Amino acid sequence: MVDEILGVFKTKYKENGDKMIIDKYIPKDGTYILVDYNTWEIKKKIEIKYDKKSKEILGSNDKEFEFIKACDYYSSLLDMNKPMDPKKVIHSNQFYAFFIKKNTVFEKLTDEILNGYKTNILEPKEKYKTKESLEIYTNISKELEPIDTELGEKIFEWIRNNIFILAEKYKKETNYLKIFFISSSIEETIEKYKNEYKRYIIPNIYNSNSYNLKIGDMVYGLSNNNMGLNSKKPYLENKTRKIKVPYLVSTKEILLQKSLYDYLFILAKLGKTFVYFDDNKILEGREPHEIPVLGANYLLKISYTKNVEIKSFEIISSIENKENFNFKLEDIMDIGDKNDIDYGNLDWKNTRNLISKLFFNGIFSKISNSYDEEIDIKDGELKKLVINYRGAFHRWLYLGDDNQLKSRMERLLIDSILFSIKNDYITKSYTSSAASLAETEKSKPDTFNYLRGANKAMDNKINGRSNVMEEMERVSKIFNKKVLSEKEWIIENDEEYAYAIGQFLAFLNLKKNSKNKNANFLKEILTTNENTVLKEKLVRLFKRNSHNINTGSKNLMRTIGEIMEYSPKNNMSKVTNYLIAGFSKSIIFFEKGDINNETNE
Repeated sequence: MVDEILGVFKTKYKENGDKMIIDKYIPKDGTYILVDYNTWEIKKKIEIKYDKKSKEILGSNDKEFEFIKACDYYSSLLDMNKPMDPKKVIHSNQFYAFFIKKNTVFEKLTDEILNGYKTNILEPKEKYKTKESLEIYTNISKELEPIDTELGEKIFEWIRNNIFILAEKYKKETNYLKIFFISSSIEETIEKYKNEYKRYIIPNIYNSNSYNLKIGDMVYGLSNNNMGLNSKKPYLENKTRKIKVPYLVSTKEILLQKSLYDYLFILAKLGKTFVYFDDNKILEGREPHEIPVLGANYLLKISYTKNVEIKSFEIISSIENKENFNFKLEDIMDIGDKNDIDYGNLDWKNTRNLISKLFFNGIFSKISNSYDEEIDIKDGELKKLVINYRGAFHRWLYLGDDNQLKSRMERLLIDSILFSIKNDYITKSYTSSAASLAETEKSKPDTFNYLRGANKAMDNKINGRSNVMEEMERVSKIFNKKVLSEKEWIIENDEEYAYAIGQFLAFLNLKKNSKNKNANFLKEILTTNENTVLKEKLVRLFKRNSHNINTGSKNLMRTIGEIMEYSPKNNMSKVTNYLIAGFSKSIIFFEKGDINNETNE
């Protein structure tokens, strides 16, 4: 996966060089000071701070900000395991810069540490004493301008005389104090920084120089990116091969890899953890909630803590124009008060927001880039939704692959309703003919309506069909006509049976003594597939609320009788949607004057 993105990155890098990284680079929080090493005057002092929420940088409006970014990038350590200061108190990599945490200046900075750092910087052969490291340094030093030790000594003397004075007002702060020594020419300064950056980077860029192998004039070694091979991790070695390290890369390639990981780290820090690219020209990072890049062939998902981590590499199977994406969400029941629910034609972004809100309790972005074992959700039903369906939604929305969602569509509605029931999100607003009953509950949106509408929209979009919900409406009309008829009637199929049960349960819910008429009881019904057990549960529910039910309601009692007599042909899981539809719709038992017999609450 690294090879694929490295190819397109190489093309971009040839065109733009380090500028493509430095343009997006985010300096660490702290005080940044520019000192002219010709006059030893402080030319600039600015505070830089990155706001993770707004993604804005305090200090970015300063005219020297771009210059400071370049100096900072070329002066930073690869990581804290590759320091020039053995005690890890000083965090810069060259004598033109001096980085230190403010609170450690008085606590940890000593003459011994400063002298040790100076020796490694101005006399690198004292640091690189192993055969492999010394050979690498000797080779690269031939290509670089020699170290200006005279200027270096003056810079260290200035630091020794001024660092404690500069740090006095900041000694309780934990961010950085960074000092850059510059000339009057920006271009000349940056070239000097780049020269010393190469002096540091080449001998330190490999995981460990002890793994290096020289073939001809080319050195090959083990990359330190996404690799932690060391003496404490012998299990990563290939024990059966002559060369035990997993893979070796040339210096040229490892430098390109380093630039790539720098670039990915910056994107991750900016929240652009979805990186889209193709084989040639596209390379763009976006936030998870942003529409995918049109024409991209691959999606790299990344994250970061101290370093960037590649979470997954995925192939985009469809190049559908997401900008013309259309998802039609219908108001299935026409409930009137929509409670700020957006129905109608939704674009990609609103569809994604709908899915996050409806099926994942608004945390789709939060969990979209996590491994299953990293997901810390205490709510069992929500965690079940996340584990079972987030991958399917991700593949549909970002990769254009709807196969997983197709196979899970019917179960998705049930599981999401079970979650809604558990969290009491479902409290119906009945559209009954009786005003007194219609006023009983208005506090929450009709989640059933919302869920069924989304389910229908997805069925239309993904399966190319719209007859599922229409069939429910047809069953609803047939059932209503039978109930209101003076003639004898019977339940004729499993769909009608399930719908009748839903209507009966909606009636029982309304007749409960409790003011809070939540639908928790529905959970055990929806998870029951055996018909005999289901009827036993219905009988218990009826008995529990029988004191509030007038058995003189002919329509109600006839329906109960038909439910008890009917023998389903299939497992109830096949028609659960019809039960939900019956529970969601207006209660038919209140029609044709029966409401007068049912107001004894």
